[in-house]
Amino acid sequence: MNQSKDFDLHDLLFNFLGLFQEKFMLRLRQQDGSFLGLKKNHFKILGILSYLQSLTLTEIGRKLDLEKGSVTTLIDQLEEQGLVIRGYDPDDRRKFQILLSDAGCEAIATIRAGHTKVLESMLDKVDDRELQRFIECLQFSVEFMKKL
Repeated sequence: MNQSKDFDLHDLLFNFLGLFQEKFMLRLRQQDGSFLGLKKNHFKILGILSYLQSLTLTEIGRKLDLEKGSVTTLIDQLEEQGLVIRGYDPDDRRKFQILLSDAGCEAIATIRAGHTKVLESMLDKVDDRELQRFIECLQFSVEFMKKL
């Protein structure tokens, strides 16, 4: 990549991050309110576990840019609420895999239902073709980033 494209990519990525945070995450977090007394990092952990099924503490920290000590505290809190369980890693019994419990799965379903209402409200005035293109671009972006 040449230097001009590097700068363009950098600007686009940080512009996207700021807009995504402002336009989506803040609104979704407002909807979450004080659901079960959870904080934003609790929601992030539950969300990532809902897609990736199980992760170690180190993997959670790496994916969410959190220190391992912070992740341990957050997981302890989620475990106390019965939202996650720790299971032994079948490949290394020194490691634990963190999984959603049944209550955690129910919590995610409730959270997603609320998020769906917020998204529907946000996007109800958007042209259907623009929305479809946005979804396709997001799908492409996700698949592209998985390759990196």
